[in-house]
Amino acid sequence: MGKLFILCALLFQFLSPVYSQQTDTDVIKPSMKYGKPTEEELKMTTYAPDTAATAVVLYTRNNARYDLLNNDFRLVYTYEVKIKVLKSEGTSYADIIIPYYSKEKAGGTMKENITQLDASAYNLEDGKIVRTKMKRDLVFEERLNKNYMQIKFSIPAVREGTVFEYKYQLNSDFYYSINHWEAQRSIPVIHTQYDITIPEYFLFNLDMRGSHSLNMSCFIPPANISW
Repeated sequence: MGKLFILCALLFQFLSPVYSQQTDTDVIKPSMKYGKPTEEELKMTTYAPDTAATAVVLYTRNNARYDLLNNDFRLVYTYEVKIKVLKSEGTSYADIIIPYYSKEKAGGTMKENITQLDASAYNLEDGKIVRTKMKRDLVFEERLNKNYMQIKFSIPAVREGTVFEYKYQLNSDFYYSINHWEAQRSIPVIHTQYDITIPEYFLFNLDMRGSHSLNMSCFIPPANISW
């Protein structure tokens, strides 16, 4: 039976005050197209607001939405990340760990799993952008404890000057609790965005912390739209 959803989409965009005060020639404007790094990004050698940075997050884009599966709700998260390596020490950020809930013994219905994992590195060679796509055999799963697993992978061909990116989908049965989100990281972040789509059946408290303000917009579709 079809159900009517009134969905509220929340958009968060973070730009540090330092970034907003720079001119276009001081700070790069990153491309938001996954799989399409720009030559400007690959030629970037320093990040003007923090010249000591070993790497910089060009953008992160996260999305959380609800799916209805077998009359039960499920949260589906999608994550995209693109990082520029500025110094050799910054290559360590290409070593990725993603934890998720999975009980060691069978029993219980609540679980999580990761799908649609993709990662690539891009380098400028002889004036051309060369892509190195991560192969599946470089992805490893291991158990953290009786309740959690983790996926680990290292994106290949990452060196000083590389732009690398990765994305994945996390499917969670824990529909009553939305994962927390952090705008800032241990390295500078130029752009970050979080979109949340929530059915009318749920009401969440929004708790934002930190010294920088975030831009937020909410859209409620007309009641005659069915989802």
